[in-house]
Amino acid sequence: MNKKILAVAIGAAMVAPLAAQADLKISGRVAMELVSEDGKINAQDYGNQRLQLDISDESGFMGRMALDMRFSKFNAAADGFWRDFYTGYKSSIGNFRAGRLAGAGKNIESDMYVGTFLELRNAAVKGGSYGSSSFINNMLQYDNKFGDTVLNIQYDPTDNGLKKGDLGASIKAKLAGAGVFAAYNNQKGGADTTYWKVGGNMGFGGVNVRLVYENDDSQTDAASWDLGADMGFGNGWTGTVDYSDKGKERAEAFYRVGVYKKFSKKAHMWAGYTQNGTSSATTAGGAVAAYGVGFRVDI
Repeated sequence: MNKKILAVAIGAAMVAPLAAQADLKISGRVAMELVSEDGKINAQDYGNQRLQLDISDESGFMGRMALDMRFSKFNAAADGFWRDFYTGYKSSIGNFRAGRLAGAGKNIESDMYVGTFLELRNAAVKGGSYGSSSFINNMLQYDNKFGDTVLNIQYDPTDNGLKKGDLGASIKAKLAGAGVFAAYNNQKGGADTTYWKVGGNMGFGGVNVRLVYENDDSQTDAASWDLGADMGFGNGWTGTVDYSDKGKERAEAFYRVGVYKKFSKKAHMWAGYTQNGTSSATTAGGAVAAYGVGFRVDI
């Protein structure tokens, strides 16, 4: 038996007895996309497929174990198999967590296409552990909600080389009818490299307009922005357009046109076109075009 499949089985067996004493929630996603990228057609999932166990207790203690079930990750070495896993405590003054956590600024821009070939991350906004994708090990986190404001602060106190001193924070709020956010991290504790992004969204009639501005000191072209809009068409359909001055290679503008359909709370579909978005292309200045369709069913 594959060692990782065995690990999942053992983990499930260990969690099962706890279900009788605490609240156990099992969730996940199964997804697949068919995408043509510069003439090459691929069938794969770009980041949705997962299995997640959340457990909580009346004492306030909680925990999560989430696994990335994509074949490319499931068969990868090191921590490529893991999403987030942590233990924590919910209290009247906020939530405390410790473990492998999503970065404070992960998808704080609320991109509905995150985890798909149409996503903003790695294209119009920074990806990686310190941007809008992946997770960070050895983090302590405090998060709380104050009315319409959500605050998140993270820190890594462990002595593990360059990563010692990781610091990240984000805030998301409602202000004068608009949604606003800001996020910051010091990128592995480096004294000379920081990353931050600010932005917001606001409705105008049936159109929700968003603006994201970011600055990444670890790259030559540090600053970039994305302007986009979502509009509902009824019957579960939403349309999206975006334009950014950067793109993955920071030499071509990024844009996308997409449609999203919610058939139910658990069934989703999307389709669209993006240029110089998420791709594996390495040619400097290459404008990579991709179009396709994807489906997702939630557990």
